[in-house]
Amino acid sequence: MRTSEPPARPFALLAWALRPSPREFAVLIVTLLGVWLCELFIPFILGATVDAAVSRREPFTEIFRFGVSALIAAAALYLFHTFYLRAETRLVAHGTFRLRSYLYTRIIEQPLSALSGSRKDEMAQRVMGDAGVLDAHAIYLFADVPFSILTILGVFAVMAWMQPGLALLALAVLVSAAMLSHVIGHPLGTRERLVRHRWTRLGGRLQQTFDCFRSVKSCGREDHEARSLDREGDRLMRAEIASGEIVARLEPLLQMMTTFGFLAVVWYGAYLVHAGALTPGRLVAFIAYMELMREPVRDAGVHYAHYKQSAGTLRRIADLVRRLSPRAFGGSFGPTGRLGVELTEIGFSWPGSGRRILDGVSFRAAPGEIVAIVGENGAGKSTLMDVLLGLLQADCGTVRIGGIALEEWNRTALRRVMAVVPQAAMLFHATIEENIRYGAPDAGEGELAAALKLSGLEPVIARLPRGIRTIVGDRGDRLSGGERQRVTLARALLLKPQILVLDEAASGLDAEILPSLLKLLQEGRDDRLTFVVSHHREIVSIADRVIVLDHGRLTCICTPSELDAQRRAAA
Repeated sequence: MRTSEPPARPFALLAWALRPSPREFAVLIVTLLGVWLCELFIPFILGATVDAAVSRREPFTEIFRFGVSALIAAAALYLFHTFYLRAETRLVAHGTFRLRSYLYTRIIEQPLSALSGSRKDEMAQRVMGDAGVLDAHAIYLFADVPFSILTILGVFAVMAWMQPGLALLALAVLVSAAMLSHVIGHPLGTRERLVRHRWTRLGGRLQQTFDCFRSVKSCGREDHEARSLDREGDRLMRAEIASGEIVARLEPLLQMMTTFGFLAVVWYGAYLVHAGALTPGRLVAFIAYMELMREPVRDAGVHYAHYKQSAGTLRRIADLVRRLSPRAFGGSFGPTGRLGVELTEIGFSWPGSGRRILDGVSFRAAPGEIVAIVGENGAGKSTLMDVLLGLLQADCGTVRIGGIALEEWNRTALRRVMAVVPQAAMLFHATIEENIRYGAPDAGEGELAAALKLSGLEPVIARLPRGIRTIVGDRGDRLSGGERQRVTLARALLLKPQILVLDEAASGLDAEILPSLLKLLQEGRDDRLTFVVSHHREIVSIADRVIVLDHGRLTCICTPSELDAQRRAAA
């Protein structure tokens, strides 16, 4: 789902997510006003009924009419409130979806470097946990708080019209409660941020333990990991207790103040009735209005807590929005014939690292060539291929595909002409067929059969009970490493790419598939540019040129025979 770009400011971001359509906005306003008017009318008609009964001057039919009016207002209040809550629920659900959709769409578009290390867990938390701020807290700010404010203003206006002195007394209680809420609840935001930080630390430590579970078990470090988790859990518990203690002081104090205010109004109102300055019915109405005001005043502390929690969470989401890389491949260029590659002064460093993984790498590769990329471990070979594929954004330099800068390509068109077989074959929890078709879901049965044959998957599928419809398991763990690599090779071949990258692909393949792979690289090479990252001598030997990297720098470009001669001379 594509959405407009949100503002990277906490509550502006929330307003962007919750923005209603004109129809939704009209329903919210009409139902909110309906609830508000009904709530204001019922105490007033209740007071009029009491005055009519006490005065004994009104006929019973008038009292009956007041009663019927109150019942009608109560029924209308129910209907308006029901439709208001339904509209509110839809607004929050749509807002949560809109925010999550934007976040996961933009995260998926990020280069590989954006999801390095612990940032994967952080981004997942922003999408699933923090985006739930709308359900957990933000709805109180956009629905309950406006309604509370509207109720307080409306009640105070009616009370001031009925008896200014009593209204001022009620206002004094309200202002005092608001001031106490601010003073006592001020540290709550800091405490909540600490709770969230501790919660994230515990989750990260637990995920790390799961990721390294084999090492934990084989090294006999279960007790160590349990103690480490206990330490993080204890810190989380203490932060939660400190936050809860603030709320525990705030809410009862506000409730006590509203109770005292209620008692003061009743006492002063009784005095006014005795002095003839207020009718008994209006005192009853005042008491009913005070009941209406008690809930929003009592909830002021809760609303303040929701505000602080929402502010902290939205601040983290806004910070993530600011850190997301601009959308790449926003152009409209698509393939027109065979494609060559040109890299000019490419430099790259991982975020937060001062070490250059690639430093000033430049070369050209023509259609039909097989280019081998060699170098020691850590030389930057795989990183160079990821930059070429557009999976990583270079810090400096230019990548041109078919003479067009990478960022000017249309993303869909670019992915149709490039394919990669990585060293670590990662599969989805799906069938073998679904994994192979992942990049080309509309490929025909004949094309699929050809990819299966070329990748050497036919004998593997033949011995599986469900054949190509076998579920490969989580990350493909029901297949061997070589079988997983064949699946990724078949996936790449099904794309019929004009640029094919094999990144140490042979390292996971069985020995018997190597001749087929060499034959595959030679077949159809006139229409394809192939890059092979490999230490395998036989694979490098079929390359037209060899690019040698050393600590991120291009040291030479030579033929396989020249590379062999250099190695013999160095030995």
